[in-house]
Amino acid sequence: MNSLDHVVVAQSVDDFFRIHEPNINLIILPRDENNAVKKFFEEIHKRFANQNTSSYFYECFPDDIFKPRLDHHFQDVRNLEGCEEAVNDLTCLADSFRKISRRNQRYHQMYIDLALLGEVNDTPAFHTDKVELRLICTYLGRGTEWVSNDNVNRESLTNGEDINSRIRDQSKIYQIKPFWVALMKGELYVGNRGREIIHRSPNLGDKDLSRVRYRITSTPSNYK
Repeated sequence: MNSLDHVVVAQSVDDFFRIHEPNINLIILPRDENNAVKKFFEEIHKRFANQNTSSYFYECFPDDIFKPRLDHHFQDVRNLEGCEEAVNDLTCLADSFRKISRRNQRYHQMYIDLALLGEVNDTPAFHTDKVELRLICTYLGRGTEWVSNDNVNRESLTNGEDINSRIRDQSKIYQIKPFWVALMKGELYVGNRGREIIHRSPNLGDKDLSRVRYRITSTPSNYK
């Protein structure tokens, strides 16, 4: 990936605050894979992914109670190796996101979900998000794919249009690696309409149908 003026490759979660800079709409934090956490999510996927819903949990989280709520969601698998490390990582990302989303002094609703994906994936078509901010981390399987601003023809782009046909160079589709964290601006971020990062869920091949995706979203409290 060449240097892009609207993308920041972070050194730590402290760099997430740069998402509030006017010209920045994506921050990527590279991280090493944690083997214990990966094995934990492999077991979670194996046990629960075949149920009727892909969401292991989805909840609107009040501030400052992430750890107790996450402990509650994982209470039946506390004995699995890597559970405590996984919960700590989920909590750390949620707490960092809370601080970032409240930076501009607006009140937000904050939604957190953990999805266990397989043959039916999230959103395989390129799209933008009608949110304020969104954080995504894939713990297992392939990560989110995205394109740079200058690789999309947004002229007269309409809602519901197939954005894939607007990609100028299909060879310049980037992918977030497992355990890496992506923080992106959406349409509802003030002043960002028309500059939302364009992204999609990865295509899951026959040999790579397991995916565990963690997502945190903020929207204005008055948004319906």
